[in-house]
Amino acid sequence: GGIGTGLKDAVDAAQAGSIIFLVGNYPIKTNTVRINKSLTLTGVNNATLTGSGTACANSMLLLEEGVTVRELSINDGPGCTSTNRTLLEINSSFNILIESNVLSSGHYGILVRDNLGSVTVRFNQLEKNAMQALYWDSGTILAPLVVEANNIIGNGSSANGEQIQCAAGGAVVVNRKANHNYWGSTSIPAQASTHCVIT
Repeated sequence: GGIGTGLKDAVDAAQAGSIIFLVGNYPIKTNTVRINKSLTLTGVNNATLTGSGTACANSMLLLEEGVTVRELSINDGPGCTSTNRTLLEINSSFNILIESNVLSSGHYGILVRDNLGSVTVRFNQLEKNAMQALYWDSGTILAPLVVEANNIIGNGSSANGEQIQCAAGGAVVVNRKANHNYWGSTSIPAQASTHCVIT
């Protein structure tokens, strides 16, 4: 249940700009693993990152620098059932890239705080998260977002029915765009409810 996991140790030991390879089925313990350096996390041979802890309010990964997460399957695991853990939490002044992953069965797939850096989410499978696949928290910062060429299917929704939220409680943010995604049906969600520019 502590923080001492191999992934945390690898982040602590790595130089900024390094690539950390995850192999096989890798469990994260109770505490959030903070990625506080500019690193790339990449999966090898269908690697899976899953949660083994029961502190369900703790996100699995917190991205605080210029981080790339690529080719991983990330899910909450069996420990949290009534409220799942958020899979990726972003709170960074640097650019973040989430590319070619499967993000499933979390609370939020991706939770973005009032973030200074831009966020790009492309070529992912975002499915079966209890809340939105991507949720940009409320705030005054209007950093850019690109959500492109993803499968966004079967995520929980609010009363407005959106699977993503580009600006919680605000107007449409013109530099937050969700283009060329598959939504699991022939219709796209409304810009008025998602606050994204959607085509």
